[in-house]
Amino acid sequence: MRSLLMLSLLGLLACGPGRSLDRAERALQEGDFAGAEAGFRQVLERWPDQADALYGLGFVYNASGDISRARDYFNRCVRVAPQDARGHRGLGLVAIAEGNPLQAEEHLTEALRLSPDDPRALSTMGMLRLSEGRHEEALALLTRAQAAEPDRAEYALNIAEAQLRLKRHEEALATVDAALQAELREPRFRGMLLVLHARIIVAMTSDRIDPARCDETAPPVLTWLSRATGDLEEAISLGIPLGDLPAARRLVARRKSVIAEQCPGAASAR
Repeated sequence: MRSLLMLSLLGLLACGPGRSLDRAERALQEGDFAGAEAGFRQVLERWPDQADALYGLGFVYNASGDISRARDYFNRCVRVAPQDARGHRGLGLVAIAEGNPLQAEEHLTEALRLSPDDPRALSTMGMLRLSEGRHEEALALLTRAQAAEPDRAEYALNIAEAQLRLKRHEEALATVDAALQAELREPRFRGMLLVLHARIIVAMTSDRIDPARCDETAPPVLTWLSRATGDLEEAISLGIPLGDLPAARRLVARRKSVIAEQCPGAASAR
């Protein structure tokens, strides 16, 4: 009788949304937004009020730039699970993307009221502070998020972004280097960290060329920029959509062209 009951329970679990959610989450972590979307939609076809799938689909659309649809699913998440901080966090992400800091503040404050130590909500509030230019406050919030979930190297992305904006370039580079050596749960973050690494290098090479001493000053800068180019080539090879990649490539190319103007022949001499 006991074995029959166990088999029945296992059957019920197998019929639940767990496996489909796991597949969708794995696709999301790998940067496969189409696969994640299909997986979350499959769950919602059978369980229309499943909060994990509603939030997941909203996150997919937000990451893909479809802000209107993201808002719709995050709002549904809030309606079906009003005590779940994720819906408000998602709406905060949408408001940040739309450049609406007041609305973002409202939703993220509510998310942190519901879950004061939620590292994702802390991190998103940190992103809001970054967008407002409040970089020290952002860094403090992002550091709290990482402390709450220390084994998650992905938090390094926003921490390094804050350090970069504070012109703490050496710290930012060290933060990204450490994250790239750690185990990342979401492979897409490797690409994002590589792009940020290249941006930090470009910032570090600013005003390092002395046209009166090209032979001395140009080669080290060009070596660093070659490293930045390698970062971007590796990011491209991952085959993951990265919104900042084109701008970072232009940034590196522009810095190389400035060097070519200041020190003609420096690049060809390498």
